[in-house]
Amino acid sequence: MSTFEEILIAFGGNATLLIVLGFLARSLMRTWLTKDIKKFEADLKSKADSELERLRQDLKFRGDASIEQLRSELQQAAIEHQVRFSNLHEKRATVIADLYKRLVEAFWDGERFVFQIGHREHQEEYLAMHKRLVDFYVFVETHRIYLPERVCALLANFISALRKPVIDVYVYGGSIDYPDQQTLKERKEAFMTAYEVFKNDIPAARKALEDEFRKILGVENSRHSSSTT
Repeated sequence: MSTFEEILIAFGGNATLLIVLGFLARSLMRTWLTKDIKKFEADLKSKADSELERLRQDLKFRGDASIEQLRSELQQAAIEHQVRFSNLHEKRATVIADLYKRLVEAFWDGERFVFQIGHREHQEEYLAMHKRLVDFYVFVETHRIYLPERVCALLANFISALRKPVIDVYVYGGSIDYPDQQTLKERKEAFMTAYEVFKNDIPAARKALEDEFRKILGVENSRHSSSTT
């Protein structure tokens, strides 16, 4: 009896052998599949890790580039803002300097007219004074954009306070040929009011404007800073 026949007999014939061979085949197949699956999983994980790392590096590169671009744009915007602010501040300083010069000239001319002239025979001086006030008002109106609203309001009050006594003094100073008692009383009151306005009200309005101008130009802050050091 051959060895093969002995195996068949040992395993119970052909049927038993087929069962054993099938079991062995399934075991081998399962082993191979397990190895293939593990290898596939390892390869897949390796590829996924590599792709994730590539994406992470790409995102980091793009993020760094975006941050750098944003930083550059912000710096450029800051420079442009600083330039515009400097130009605006310079223009505003020029406007305020010219405005204050006109303000002082209008104040002194108005005071001189009220205290020294104020008569009908000085009509030319009155007309010149009136023109200066109109020019001053027009200058303020055409440069309002450079000034805060509170300053424009103070300027309007200043011009009004300056204009009224000048007109009153001119009217009562000689335009009435034959004044009666009531007119003489009104003239006296007009002159006294004009003097009071130029001695107290207008200087106070001028002081308020000077303080606001200093704040706008930064002179007030600089003065406080130097006094505290």
